[in-house]
Amino acid sequence: MTSHLLIMAVSGAAAASAAPTFSDHLLLNDVLLRIVEAVMVYYPTLVLIMSGLLAGLAVLHLAMPAIHSIGRGNLTSLLPDFAITLLRIGLLLVCMDNVADWGNDIIDGMQQVASNVTGASPATITPSGVFNTGLGLYSTLEDAYGTGGWWHPILTIEHAVLLTIIFLAFFAAAVIYLLTLIAARWVIYTGPIWIALAALEQTYDSFIQWGVKLIGLGVYVLLQIMVIAVGLTLVQSWSAELTNNAAAITSNLYWLLRSLAEAAVFCWMVAYIPNYMLSLVGHSLIGGEFGHELASGTPSGVLRAAASTLKGAGRAGAGAAKSISEGSHHRSIKTFKN
Repeated sequence: MTSHLLIMAVSGAAAASAAPTFSDHLLLNDVLLRIVEAVMVYYPTLVLIMSGLLAGLAVLHLAMPAIHSIGRGNLTSLLPDFAITLLRIGLLLVCMDNVADWGNDIIDGMQQVASNVTGASPATITPSGVFNTGLGLYSTLEDAYGTGGWWHPILTIEHAVLLTIIFLAFFAAAVIYLLTLIAARWVIYTGPIWIALAALEQTYDSFIQWGVKLIGLGVYVLLQIMVIAVGLTLVQSWSAELTNNAAAITSNLYWLLRSLAEAAVFCWMVAYIPNYMLSLVGHSLIGGEFGHELASGTPSGVLRAAASTLKGAGRAGAGAAKSISEGSHHRSIKTFKN
């Protein structure tokens, strides 16, 4: 948490020192920070309640073999189960007390690794940093065009539409990254629930699955930040090239169309490449359907799943409408014959 707030402070200082013509004024960073602060208000109460649930389930887990051993008159068979259960409960209690710190360390550590590998400044590897870098390119186009030419309304509309699409492309990329960080923090701060439920032998796998999910999200953050760092380097070079050709932007539609393609490529990189790479890692190193499931759980994966669901619902609705139409048609023919 401390390192995360430090990144926020560094990002704020960087934005204040060299803000583009257009800026989100750290809005996206503030959204993430406020969500974390709101969760932290309730987190101690959640840990307290889940600790009580963990203790209750632990007692229940010890009581069942104890009753069984007493019924058979053999208390010595209880000792191995009792020792294993105490070790398991001790491990879960330690994880319960440190889950927030350890989880944040995993996510922050992956961010630091990505920063070291790519050489990108931590101030730019934030949702607002990504968005403001894209707004730098948008500002170059907007400043070159000015307020538009009212004597050429068609050209003005073309520029307005294309600039809006460029703006939305960079905004979408920043929001995808923001949703990834929100999902990572949410997995961390709901950890006590899964830790408490793992007190029983039958539900102990929930703790393992939660831990694997947390590590997978950390790897996803690492991959996404590396892609973002490469993309930001490209965006900065594109912005510099636009600045050098600012005089030709209003007279040559090529630069606007090129900027539109560049914004689309950047958004596609952020949304697709981390999912693709994680699915490869999940299948080849971890095995099973982990990569596919985790990719489905990422923001862009959720959007794809929602689109697929809507498509399926649309097909079902069309089929139902067709059936109703055919049924009414057959009934009308039957009525006409009668």
